[in-house]
Amino acid sequence: MYKSQFYCLEITVPYKVIILLTYCLFTASSLSYCAPFKIATFHFPPYEYKSDDVITGISVDIVKAIFQEMGVEFELFELPWSRGLKALKTGKIDCFIEVLWKQERETYMDYAKEVLMPETASFFVLGNSSIQFSGNLSTLSSYKIGVRQDFSYGSSFDSSIASNQYKIITRRTKNEDLLRMLNTGEIDILIGDKYGMLYLYQHTFIRHKRTIKRLTPDVEDTPSYMVFTKQRDLSAIRNQFIKVLHNFKTDGRYQNIINHWEKALKQELTINPKP
Repeated sequence: MYKSQFYCLEITVPYKVIILLTYCLFTASSLSYCAPFKIATFHFPPYEYKSDDVITGISVDIVKAIFQEMGVEFELFELPWSRGLKALKTGKIDCFIEVLWKQERETYMDYAKEVLMPETASFFVLGNSSIQFSGNLSTLSSYKIGVRQDFSYGSSFDSSIASNQYKIITRRTKNEDLLRMLNTGEIDILIGDKYGMLYLYQHTFIRHKRTIKRLTPDVEDTPSYMVFTKQRDLSAIRNQFIKVLHNFKTDGRYQNIINHWEKALKQELTINPKP
């Protein structure tokens, strides 16, 4: 699927000589890279996904804007999660969007240590629900809560389930089933990704669909990062990526992209005021 950036030619001379030919571009900012820069995504709407064969999403738009600001030519690929990790490990791609930190991954991943996108677990209820969340998980112990089977929502909530803190926990393998149960009132509260659950609700067929809202504060944030292969030295591009991402957050461009997506997806977010 990918062409290697490195080409070897063996020449017969008194001694065999391996000539390594590398086609690279050098930008005005002294960043060296093999063009075009290969950026991998995986299917995780609305952060990164394909729509009409175009790779798009909240995180994708942020990354595209940053690389355009850097003046770096790039290509986007969508790969299955495991294949993307393998491609990064072998150097077939240059970077991978939105990867959680794990110590064992640092052997082959170079993390851009400015958070690209927090993956945020939030509670959702029906739009007319009077349920509020103060940040104290124990206050929700009397409600019927829907969770995805064998899924982690962060250490705090996972621990509260393990300690049997809640009266009724309903588990399903698919979020679509849990959304239908929330819509029919079979569960009172659903936990899921802050933006992903709203996107899924909008794109899931449900009869007599009702409005849902996200409770604040969020349950827990898990940071995700842009990661670069360690098969070649991309530290200069990594460092500039970190700098531009930080600038985007400081000057408001980062939040503007998120706001655009909330509007574009027609998510009528009703945020509970803090008690």
